[in-house]
Amino acid sequence: MTAPSLSIRVRALLLVAVVAVPYTAFQIYAGVAAYRTAVRNAEGRVVSVAAATASALDQFLAVTERSTGSLAERLGLELLTDEGCARTMGALGDAFPYFVNLLVVDASGTLVCSARPTPEGQVVSAADRYWFQQVREQRRFVVGRPVLGPVTQEWVVATGSPIVGADGEFLGAVAGTVGLLRIEDLLEGRAPGPNELLTITTNDGVVVARSVDAEAWVGRSLPSGRVEVERRGPREFVTRTEDTSGLARIWGRIDLPDYGLRVYLGVPSDRVAGPTLATLRTQALVSMLALGAAFFVAILLVRGITRSMSLLSEGLDAAAAGDTVALPPSAPPEVRAVATQLNRALQERRQAEASEREARERMQDILENAVFGICVTTAEGRFTQVNRAMVRMLGYESGADLLAAPVERLYVDPTAPAAMAAACDAAGVVEDHDLQLLARDGRPVRVRIQGKLRTRRSGERVFELIVEDVTEQHALEELTRHQQKMEAVGRLAGGIAHEFNNLLTVLGVNSELIRTALGADHELAVEAQEVEVALGRAGGLTRKLLAFSRKEVTQPSRLDINEVMSGLEGMLRRVLSETVELETDLARSVGAVWIDPGHLEQVVLNLVLNARDAFGPAGGCIRISTATRAGTFPKDDDATTMGPARWYTVLTVADDGPGMEKSVRDLVFEPFFTTKPPGIGTGLGLPTVYGIVTDAGGRLELETEPGEGATFEIWLPVAADDVDDDRLPEPSGGGTVLLVAGNAPLRTLTRTALEAAGHTVLEATSGTTALDVFWHHGGAVDALVSGPDVRPVSGDPVIDRLRREQPGLPHVTISARRPAGVAPDRPEGVLNPPFGPRRVDAVLQPLMARDGHAPAPGRGH
Repeated sequence: MTAPSLSIRVRALLLVAVVAVPYTAFQIYAGVAAYRTAVRNAEGRVVSVAAATASALDQFLAVTERSTGSLAERLGLELLTDEGCARTMGALGDAFPYFVNLLVVDASGTLVCSARPTPEGQVVSAADRYWFQQVREQRRFVVGRPVLGPVTQEWVVATGSPIVGADGEFLGAVAGTVGLLRIEDLLEGRAPGPNELLTITTNDGVVVARSVDAEAWVGRSLPSGRVEVERRGPREFVTRTEDTSGLARIWGRIDLPDYGLRVYLGVPSDRVAGPTLATLRTQALVSMLALGAAFFVAILLVRGITRSMSLLSEGLDAAAAGDTVALPPSAPPEVRAVATQLNRALQERRQAEASEREARERMQDILENAVFGICVTTAEGRFTQVNRAMVRMLGYESGADLLAAPVERLYVDPTAPAAMAAACDAAGVVEDHDLQLLARDGRPVRVRIQGKLRTRRSGERVFELIVEDVTEQHALEELTRHQQKMEAVGRLAGGIAHEFNNLLTVLGVNSELIRTALGADHELAVEAQEVEVALGRAGGLTRKLLAFSRKEVTQPSRLDINEVMSGLEGMLRRVLSETVELETDLARSVGAVWIDPGHLEQVVLNLVLNARDAFGPAGGCIRISTATRAGTFPKDDDATTMGPARWYTVLTVADDGPGMEKSVRDLVFEPFFTTKPPGIGTGLGLPTVYGIVTDAGGRLELETEPGEGATFEIWLPVAADDVDDDRLPEPSGGGTVLLVAGNAPLRTLTRTALEAAGHTVLEATSGTTALDVFWHHGGAVDALVSGPDVRPVSGDPVIDRLRREQPGLPHVTISARRPAGVAPDRPEGVLNPPFGPRRVDAVLQPLMARDGHAPAPGRGH
């Protein structure tokens, strides 16, 4: 429901009310607050004056207490005798001027003597007096009630202290009577004005002293009635009630509980609130007058505003008709400013409409010239708007022909529009949705769409889509999938070749064992040799299968570097220019190394070509030499750890070219770093050389200085099988070996070789089984021998799991990829097939001898 519109007059009056009414309310609130403050101040005033009077009265009574108490304590027994009392009282009368009379009574209350003479023949007794009864019962100083003294014939208040014997027996009392008119002397100067009333009463309301009409009220009880009492402190109270004359007063009350007295100070209520209420009435009257004046001024202002609004309304009618708003010069400045803004808004609207038409035309051109199809379709799939790219995509003559085409002639699958709607997310957006459209000639067109499902104001649901023709892309994807299938076939062939190679390894090892057992003179030695030849051919077949599978598998073999360099020298001379001289200095004999032949050739070729390019047109000399050296290399984070002193075959490629700066030398082995011009070098030559050498267990050293050429030294470890098995020492055995291999023939072959070498074998088929066998064995083993097919246990290699139980356990891996050797920091070795008992023992014994792992003679037998 729409709220009713308010006129300007009503709004102005409401504005005045919003301002004036809170102001009036504030004035009233301020007056009320002032009244409350005055009352609080008056209450504080009366309590303060009452407290001062009570303090003076308290001091006075304390003096009387000390006086009577001192007499009772020091002269009590003497005062109880007639002679002693008469002798003493006469002298004490002048010593205590604030007492009207001093008297002594015995235990029965009978007067013994007094400072003032008693009437003739009259027996005075205090037995029925309140003060005597309280002294006798409480044995302490007591202030009595106002009475007419029988001796003094004045209104007095008796104060008494007990006379107690040595055994605590009550013997009598010493009393001093205080004239009430003398108590009134305490009130002098305490009442600041005639409007304040000061009264002292007992706890039960008997008046002891009064600043007004004392003679009439002393000794009388105040009228009883219900009184509101507000506690302000432990002994301070505020009450509001009428006095005896009927005048409403605000009373401050102070209690003296030790003496049973109360002090009141009262001020008339109208004296406190009268001035404040008068001020409040004045403020209210002024506020009402100001409110009326504000409403009158508001009415005058409303008339002027109404007239200005009429002029502005006429201007708005002119603006609605598209005309400029014109106002007379007498119009208010605010109205003229509004008219100016309207004229400016009209001009901006005309400019915006022109810009919108231009933008719409530009956007239409963009849509028409877009390389992607852009269209709007109904929820049923009918096209309602298309661009030229969409028309060309489907082979129609014009957009009108495409818009006129029925839905069944547009989609290969009639349910495609419904599927497109189902593919929308919660926001109505459809992304990367594939479907097939029908071209005009019936040809299927595969497209990928992006867009959104919108609902127009009319309620019609339409798709706004960007359409991409992916027919050729889909064909390429199909071709890629076919290639992936072929790659899978290649991987399958590679896997089969790998398994077949394992079988050939088993056959080769067994063939070697058979040939060794038969001897060279046996009649079947030739047949055994033929078996090994056939196995070699079968190995060639597996290499062809691996080549078909395109697996990047290195094939290290035992090589003589001199032979490789002799065969490679002719090719190197052909790739070098006439200005480059090649010199070779090959040692007479070098140790064999384990490395892939193709990789070794790639290393030499990369180094020679780099030297050739460094020479430039001037040319130079390249020297290639080989040697066998003993070397030791420290552990390097960027290279394989070489270990203690051992023999290496060193291939050196040196040139006398320009050399390198230190900044270049430090980066030459970084991938993609090159000093050649863009498009000439890839920056992968030396990183490839470095990777091949370190993968073969070697070390690559570079020495170069600017102007002194560069020297590359390739250190490759001499193969451990550089001697024949027949020349190896007889196996000594004596150890317990845990054998883990999943391939049954390889496991059987290795077990046979180990047992023939004199070792005790614990056999396992997997890493998990190896852990069980180790724990079941119940003692340390001397070495672990594992095949290439042993998988990790819970992500850790089986050797790491076993070394947690037995630190430093030697480990030998059966592999054809790396040469056998001993690493300096961990007891590791590699057993290259084919192998027999002597080779197995030659690999195991150095490892088991490290760090005290050598088995005791005869162990395991």
